[in-house]
This record gives sequence, structure tokens and C-alpha cells, in this order.
Amino acid sequence: MRNTTKMLIMGSNDGFATMIEEHLASDSRIEFLGSAHNGREACEKINSLRPDVLMIDIKLPMDDIAEVKYACQTNPGVNGFIVSGYSGGDSPCADTNIEKRITAFIHDLGIPPNIKGYHYIRKAIAIAMEDSRIMHSITNELYPIVAEIFNTTPLRVERAIRHAIEVAWGRCDMKILQEVFGHTIRINKSRPTNSEFIAMIADCLLMRKLG
Repeated sequence: MRNTTKMLIMGSNDGFATMIEEHLASDSRIEFLGSAHNGREACEKINSLRPDVLMIDIKLPMDDIAEVKYACQTNPGVNGFIVSGYSGGDSPCADTNIEKRITAFIHDLGIPPNIKGYHYIRKAIAIAMEDSRIMHSITNELYPIVAEIFNTTPLRVERAIRHAIEVAWGRCDMKILQEVFGHTIRINKSRPTNSEFIAMIADCLLMRKLG
């Protein structure tokens, strides 16, 4: 019985694959099959190399990610895939300190962890902190990425995040909301849009990190 997991890496450049391989090199359970730079190349290697898992750079175009997702779903040999925002540092996974700060922040805003929007917002903020440009295309890029990670649909992600914001607006101390959102919105009369909410929290956390 084979005890290793065959992994194919799909990144926009060789640097992404190199960093993943270097970090996981000591794990004898993983066998690397090389890398692919776009959807077409990844699909060809999926069919020829039969990986168990595909590691995908979150910064790749959504068309490439969607193409590869379909290839994974139609190929019984691929057990799953991972979308990663790793771009260097100590770990290919999300920075645990950042995750803790995001979690504490949205907890202070009154969003309970037992609703789906809590998990979607937490991931969306982490992605926005990694690449703020994605906030310019929240519907076409951010929602689909979060949906891929949680195996749901972009529409459900959008609705769950909106519901979570509604919950926060009904539970959170207005002073905390004012501190985060300032005069960008009328605290007592209107909630921020999903994109405003995610972008403002991401900016706030980044400023605290740099401060």
C-alpha cells in the first residue's frame, strides 16, 4: 500500500512551487510531481501524472482555477485540491498570527463563530490582506475563491457575509464600529457593503501590523 501523497503544484511562476517544495521537503509523506503555470498545463499533467492533491496559487486567474477544478472533479485519481495564498515567509499556510488577529477582530465586532459568514469573512479578510487588488473585483474573484475553499457557491458566500454583517451591526458596540469604520458610513443608519466591511478591516489590521 502506497504511503505517500503525490502533489502537483500550480503557480504563476516557479517561485511559488519552489517555496512550497522547500517548506515541505522534510515530509516524507509527500511526493512532488513538479509544477504547472496555467490551467491548460495543469490539466495535461493531471491526466498524465495522476496526482492525489493539487496545490493552487490563489493569485492565478479564476479561469485557470475553474478549469483545473473541473479537471479534478472529472478525474477520479485526484482526491482534492488546496488553494493557497502563500507568497513567502515561514509557512505556506496562512500566517497564524494574522489569523488570530482576524479572529479576535471579528469576534469583537460581534460576529458569532456558529454562522457560515463568520468563516467566509475571516478567509476573505486574510485574502484581502494578502492582495488588496482583489477588492476591486469582489464578485468575480474574491467570492469565487472563498467559495472554492469552502466548497460552496459565490452567491452563498455573498449572502452569508451580508448576513454576518447584519448580525454584527445589531450586536456590536457602536464605539468599536466608529473606531473601525470612522466617517466612511453613517453608523446609526446604514451598514457597510460587503466590500467596504472586508476592505476596512483588512486595512485596519494592516495598519496595526505596520504600526
